[in-house]
Amino acid sequence: MKKIYYSSTCDTCARIIKDLKLKKKNFLFQDIKNERISEDQIIEMKVMAGTYEALFSRVALKYKKLNPKPPTL
Repeated sequence: MKKIYYSSTCDTCARIIKDLKLKKKNFLFQDIKNERISEDQIIEMKVMAGTYEALFSRVALKYKKLNPKPPTL
């Protein structure tokens, strides 16, 4: 079964779920505000996406507030 990770407070998530009628397509939903993503789930998503970086939006406000810097060698 395919799983959708979403935020219940995200208008974009709600719009996508509604527009694509995902509730009617037998997906399993996990609200990341109420049920944290486990380490195993993050690893599984990384394998599917190719990199950890692909899992996060660099334009997201929370990401910008963290101001992550790449490690210096």
